[in-house]
Amino acid sequence: MNVGRVARSAVPVAAAAVGVAAASRVLGGDPEPGAPAPPSQSQAGAAALEPEPANEPGVEPDPVPAPAPARRTYTNPVFAENAPDPTVVRGEDGMFYAFTTESAWLPFQVLRSPDLRTWERVGGAFEGQGPAWIKEHRWAPDVARTGDHYTMTHSGRGHDGRMKIGYATSPTAQGPYTDRGILVEGQSGGYFIDSHLQQTDEGWKLYYGSTGGTSPRDQTGISVRDVDIAADGSLSLRGDAKVVVSEQGERELVEGAWMHQKNGQYYLFYSDGRWDAKGGAEDYALKVARSASPDGPFEKLGAPILQQGNGYAGTGHNSIVTDDAGQDWLMYHAWGADHSTGRVLMMDPIEWRDGWPVVNDGTGPSNAPMDAPVIAALDGAAALAA
Repeated sequence: MNVGRVARSAVPVAAAAVGVAAASRVLGGDPEPGAPAPPSQSQAGAAALEPEPANEPGVEPDPVPAPAPARRTYTNPVFAENAPDPTVVRGEDGMFYAFTTESAWLPFQVLRSPDLRTWERVGGAFEGQGPAWIKEHRWAPDVARTGDHYTMTHSGRGHDGRMKIGYATSPTAQGPYTDRGILVEGQSGGYFIDSHLQQTDEGWKLYYGSTGGTSPRDQTGISVRDVDIAADGSLSLRGDAKVVVSEQGERELVEGAWMHQKNGQYYLFYSDGRWDAKGGAEDYALKVARSASPDGPFEKLGAPILQQGNGYAGTGHNSIVTDDAGQDWLMYHAWGADHSTGRVLMMDPIEWRDGWPVVNDGTGPSNAPMDAPVIAALDGAAALAA
């Protein structure tokens, strides 16, 4: 009960009673039947001393806090169609774009989303079938914002049978992209694939996997090259390639490089195992190594941070997106129960513990509703502050 309000409301009643008694005495009569009894002398005195209620014009009651907005949720997969080797970038329009290995008869499939949890296919990254130098195996596009351009690096097998890494540019994230040529050319039949262009404190770097050799079991690991980017968007490599994550101790190919800088450390994510195993001891899995320098040496964590489980297999080849609340999200592919669907697009949050990334406490992909990424345009300031 608001005692102050009760007290203030009683004041006019007491004053009215005093006025009735005084009028009765002046006229020499008794109060009318049913009128309130005259107050005693002590009651009248107390009423006379009670201050009149303060007039507080313009003062409004404290506003009632608005309830916190309900968090949006998502459930894997976030795109239940074939979307292998996904890389995700935020466009100049605020939308998110995912680029994947050739799928749906598109040389490099492009998906679009306002919130990372709902995706639609918007076409291919190139007009037609893409760069003319590629005969087949249009694999693993990677897109980064480079000044006034978006730059895509990607893999393909040329008409001479060699795997190559080329690049293309576009003024917008969605494209279409314009072919700019070849950056890295491998040996005949070799595996120079899965490029990743990343800006670091030491300049732009190009990471790519499965370098050397002509068979999946004859590789050296993930290499890095320094990159110069001209004002017109053209790229040039300098220096020799350096292997920063070796294949030693890994299974099958070492591929799917993705560099992420966090708390003064560089984390090089990569995948090993057989991409098509769909379970078992050789199944594809996601691993990580870290270093104080983008050129290494890198310390491997060893055990996978994401592997088969909860109805999914072949988890890997990731990219990382940070939402508007600062949460890092792992975007990756996996085989679901229906293998005919292909590798579907998955998403899970990354926790950072003791200097290493952790995904779902190591239990595998999430398969139940999860809190969705925070997007300022959709969730507002309240979600950012939560």
